[in-house]
Amino acid sequence: MRNETNRKHSKGREQSKWLVALLLCVSCFMLCVALTAPTAAENDTVTLGALTPASKDGWVGPASHTDNKDAAYANSFKATATGSEAAKKAFVTYNLEKNYTKLAGKLAGLKGNPEASKLQVKIYTGPVTATATPAYTSPEIKADSNAVTFEVNLADVQTLTIEIYCEGGEASVILADMQLTAVIKTVGLGTLTPASKDGWAGPASHTDNTDAAHANSLKATAAGGTKAYASYNAEKKYTKLTGKLAVLKGNPADCKLQVKVFTGPVTGTAAYTSPEFRADSAAVTFEVNLTDVQTLTIEVYNADTSGDAASVILADMQLTAAAETVALSTLTPASKDGWAGPASHTDNKDAVHANSFKATATGGKESKKAFAAYAADKKYTKLTGKLAPLKGTPEGDKLQVKIYTGPVTATATPAYTSPEIKADSNAVTFEVNLTDASLLTIEVYNTGSEASVILADMLLTPKPATPTTDHYVAVSGWTRVYEFVNADGSSKSPKKFVYAADGKPENGYDYQLSQKESKFYAEYFKNNVYVALKTDGTFDLNDAIWAGPDKLFGTADDKVAVKKADNGYYYEQAGEEEPWKFLCWATDVLKPDPNVTTTAPTTSTTADLHSNIQTFELGSTGTVTFRSAKDYTDASQVQFLVNGQVLPTDKYILTHGSTVVTLKADYLNTLAEGTYPVAIKFSDGTQEPGTLKITKNPFFNDGKTDPNLPQTGREFNLGLTVSMLILLMGGGYCGYRWLRRDNA
Repeated sequence: MRNETNRKHSKGREQSKWLVALLLCVSCFMLCVALTAPTAAENDTVTLGALTPASKDGWVGPASHTDNKDAAYANSFKATATGSEAAKKAFVTYNLEKNYTKLAGKLAGLKGNPEASKLQVKIYTGPVTATATPAYTSPEIKADSNAVTFEVNLADVQTLTIEIYCEGGEASVILADMQLTAVIKTVGLGTLTPASKDGWAGPASHTDNTDAAHANSLKATAAGGTKAYASYNAEKKYTKLTGKLAVLKGNPADCKLQVKVFTGPVTGTAAYTSPEFRADSAAVTFEVNLTDVQTLTIEVYNADTSGDAASVILADMQLTAAAETVALSTLTPASKDGWAGPASHTDNKDAVHANSFKATATGGKESKKAFAAYAADKKYTKLTGKLAPLKGTPEGDKLQVKIYTGPVTATATPAYTSPEIKADSNAVTFEVNLTDASLLTIEVYNTGSEASVILADMLLTPKPATPTTDHYVAVSGWTRVYEFVNADGSSKSPKKFVYAADGKPENGYDYQLSQKESKFYAEYFKNNVYVALKTDGTFDLNDAIWAGPDKLFGTADDKVAVKKADNGYYYEQAGEEEPWKFLCWATDVLKPDPNVTTTAPTTSTTADLHSNIQTFELGSTGTVTFRSAKDYTDASQVQFLVNGQVLPTDKYILTHGSTVVTLKADYLNTLAEGTYPVAIKFSDGTQEPGTLKITKNPFFNDGKTDPNLPQTGREFNLGLTVSMLILLMGGGYCGYRWLRRDNA
């Protein structure tokens, strides 16, 4: 009997062990699944064809050309070289006058090139001399070569020269999709003369209440209960005004100042209203939309009626110039009929229109319309112009102009339809939105026999390019280390350095570096331990500094006696009961991919801190801010959308200026790595769109994510993990009860 009982107990214990092992395996598998959740996965341009070459030889276009793969390139150039000697090259030279940041395009061999031909393209961004080095040299382009794309940096380039050489007789290369990225120029407000002003001084150097000096700044001084102001004629030449407002050093303690910026009549609503400035207030930055603004007025109020005069400093006041226009005449129509010009034409009022088009329609039928179609290629924001009847138009004829921004079909709706244009009609102006338009077609109909309309002042507005401002430059002698410098290349104060883990600054993998003597250090896992960087772009895990209780690197309480042992960092505390203080674990997460390229651009455009494209690094304690020039009177009129969903108001702070939404760090750290469309939505239905980019810091991962948003990064599934642990504990308990029962 005892042996039988023992056999039962043994069998029960064995079954319990297998059950617990099975539950443990299942739990571990699902835990691994939870820990390894799947990871979810420009600049606007002006066509080179809009420029007139300063000199050229063997250069034709823009026109349509077909390459050796039978691909057709509209509005492309053809360069034909007759030999490999300098005298037999094809070339073109343009005067860029530092107006562009880059040139991009595609090179292909022309269909029909000789089999033995070998072409090569060289692009120079300076004087072409015997010792000059090209900014770009293409690979050999043979009769059977595939097309290649290229990009050339044009920052501060005065002259651009493209040369083509050929071995093996005469051959041609197609230069397609040749796009110049234009520089958006800013103008200091101080360079403009106010139309009227009072209490306005500068530009000069002024010192604020923190002893910061602001060179070339303006000063507005208002006595108690009065205002200072300046009014400028903007004349629709600018798109925005940006600047900084600060309190002048020495202002009365009880001063109450406020700045208002008007982009229309001063009797209306201000486009921007600052917070109230007291003597100890911090400086604030602002941005105002100036699109189509004729007059700009800045007023400074001093609400302290019993106090003395007080002043506001207006620093870094920059106007962004509106994009220059391109004449439609610089473009070659993809197709046309009854279309003539550009030339000089006289209308029915004897007004002469230089460089205008003439469209002649011969009857009221579709087949007798005049038209011209252009490839807009999403490069422009609008087309403006003037329509007038040609002098001598028959009395009974009625002309009408229709403009399409997409394919012209039987059901297509024109983006613009003109009024009837008769022999005695006055000229009319028009404007058509071309945003995202790939095709532009202008059609002219006539109900009579034959008549013509003049299309004058036809101007295209190119999309604005991103301005080149402050940028990153590679630090000599260091791999993946970049300094963030001013637009003129001078260092920031204090200096700012980043470690670009992927070799490209501002690509989502930048980490701030701290400098100590001749070394750079990066904070490790956001844990107050800083690890030294080596010149080859890897980290020395055995060289670390603890930033001390104040958590500030480079201060007196930094501790260099940090040791790495047992895969962790420890700090030696002499005389303490615990001689070694554990700081954090040490792993190799700081080690970059050795296959990553370390070649970096000489410049990299940086996002304006007050634009509506904002980036937040997980683990940081900062905030991000989105703005709209539109103001609100009550908070209930404003909602903030993330991925199209309304964000609860406790996740952000709403303030005036005109409308400012500041997302809190606590909320931002719940989001997964990725890009989120956001918008400030007003009760009237209007929205100010923006983009929020959440980047991952390999030094930090708290595993949190917002359950209301799509998962775009690797997540730690806490719910699943807890469930697995409960299942594991339950399985162990069941096994234990089973074993007890058998023992009984």
